[in-house]
Amino acid sequence: TRTVEVSLNGHHRLVSVFIEDGLLRQGALIVSGRLNEALQKAGAQASASIDADREQLDAMLNALTHGSRR
Repeated sequence: TRTVEVSLNGHHRLVSVFIEDGLLRQGALIVSGRLNEALQKAGAQASASIDADREQLDAMLNALTHGSRR
């Protein structure tokens, strides 16, 4: 619902949290649930980004390795 947004760094450490105005009035259970959901989504996105970077690095190293054998 985008009422809670989080940012993680490259080590999956929390660096920022946004909680929509008024959400805290809905209670700790709702806020904690939305925070956990936002953390899971951010973690999945960070992992996907790291995987994509790793694939790109592997491809570059592979090209360099195969190119130097010629």
